[in-house]
Amino acid sequence: MRSDVSLINSIIEFCGDIEEMVDELDSDRDAFMNSRAHQQACSFCILQIGENAGCLSQELKGRYPEIEWNEIRGMRNLIAHGYHGIDLEAVWYAAIEDIQILKSTCERILNELERS
Repeated sequence: MRSDVSLINSIIEFCGDIEEMVDELDSDRDAFMNSRAHQQACSFCILQIGENAGCLSQELKGRYPEIEWNEIRGMRNLIAHGYHGIDLEAVWYAAIEDIQILKSTCERILNELERS
């Protein structure tokens, strides 16, 4: 099983990938809604973030309750099992509103883990 440090690093990398895609689109929602490639890439990154979050130790998740780990996992499930289509508005909202916060919080967690 991957360590918490490795999983947090992976979450940070996927958050960075999403930030790059949003920057490519100049944070333009309409451009996102018209770009299947960006929709799929952001969805994949969110799915991977949820996978990694689900593998984190209960101890780590308990130490950082300010992160809504269950919601992250739930978003992963919506994307992975979105049999009738993915809610692109939710993906866009996550990319614009949530990813930057998650990334900066995970960077803080990583620093704390590396110091201990």
